[in-house]
Amino acid sequence: SDVEIIRSEAFPKDHVRSIELNYCRSPFFDHFFPELRVLLEEPEDSLYRLNVKLIRWMAKTFGIDARLERASDLKASGTRSDFLVDICKRVNAETYLSPIGSLDYLAEEYHVFDAHDITILFHNFHHTEYRQVFKPFMPYASALDLLFNEGGQSLSILRSGRRPSFTLKEAVEGFRDVTAPVE
Repeated sequence: SDVEIIRSEAFPKDHVRSIELNYCRSPFFDHFFPELRVLLEEPEDSLYRLNVKLIRWMAKTFGIDARLERASDLKASGTRSDFLVDICKRVNAETYLSPIGSLDYLAEEYHVFDAHDITILFHNFHHTEYRQVFKPFMPYASALDLLFNEGGQSLSILRSGRRPSFTLKEAVEGFRDVTAPVE
């Protein structure tokens, strides 16, 4: 939240132009880009505020209807696992869904979650292939890549990659079959 954007004429123009050059031939570029351009060109002095604005736009554009909470607004305290547990308690969460990259430290600190009856699960996503302008297919390009190439189908494509989450035990022992879709 403390990172400031040093505004110059080049800042929004460079980003907008880069997106244009990479996606102008995408099927849904003309539909979504004008609104994105306005967001990027609006003066913003904080990277935090720009990110929040872009995340809200992306959620709305994808059709994701979920309450978005900023951790800083929750006034949570603690470090690492204690901080995450405090956030979970403040939003009445009984489960914490984590990226697999956090496995090492969560495996060491799982007791912090156990003490508060919060279950740790790990996100399991198998990237679904979709059309892209450039070949070969490049998974995990960006949400904009998916949106500009698939438009209104983007959310269903994202959801088609969901697989059952891993428990902490499963993640530590090695991943189970990641190809079975979520029912």
